[in-house]
Amino acid sequence: MRATVTARRWPALAKALVLAFVLVVPAVTKPALAQETTAGEAPVVAKKPSNWKRTGELAGSIFLGNKPQTVLTTRLNVSHADSTFEFGSALRFTYGSASDEGERYVSQRSWLGSVNADLWPYAGQSPFLLATLESSLERRINLRASGGAGHKLTFVDDGTSLANLSIAILAERSWLPTKDRGQEISSLARFSGRVRVKRRLGERAVLNAETYFRPEAYHMTRFTVTNSASASFRMNELVSLKASYLDNYDSVAQERGARSNYDGQVVLGVEADF
Repeated sequence: MRATVTARRWPALAKALVLAFVLVVPAVTKPALAQETTAGEAPVVAKKPSNWKRTGELAGSIFLGNKPQTVLTTRLNVSHADSTFEFGSALRFTYGSASDEGERYVSQRSWLGSVNADLWPYAGQSPFLLATLESSLERRINLRASGGAGHKLTFVDDGTSLANLSIAILAERSWLPTKDRGQEISSLARFSGRVRVKRRLGERAVLNAETYFRPEAYHMTRFTVTNSASASFRMNELVSLKASYLDNYDSVAQERGARSNYDGQVVLGVEADF
């Protein structure tokens, strides 16, 4: 008899729970901006987006097999932009290690810092200044400094798609290791060309690709090429998951003692705005 009475109580209890869910949950989850304001209360004003943007990234990759490899890369970007002027700075560090027949060694260790200043960044044409400082174990560059000026042509920039072309002339000074463990200093001029495309897919996904081609001004067969491509998916307002591909080709790296003129990597990581 007790079991029969208890069973009959379940429909009433279920109805009570459903009613509580319908009444309570909307009240708890209702956004603050959607709440009713009292008489005479000023409406809430949306916060104006900042002209500053700060982004940090941490990514890595692990390859197992006959030659295990591990790569860790970090990146920090800070920029400020308005209708007249844009300033940007970036710092990237990469470290990699590998094993060969049980022996562990450092396969990659590089860092790159850059600053740029653009005039009229949202216009169809924009002059700019840029400077970079870098070091690379795998490419046998102790230190390389460069700086110059250029011009950017923007073909599309509608908030969803972006496509532009930049051309610049750079002065470069490099401190390079020699085979006898010494160091030589070289100074030269380079041309620099960059193509960048970007595409937003919906509200969360972004595809981005960049290619740099930098030949020596007086020896066009001596050049560097850098390709990068990424796909990111925003998880919330601050954090995105990101997959990136980066490769570098230096036509004279082996002449400086590098294992190869080419090096590349694929990494997975997290990007955060702050």
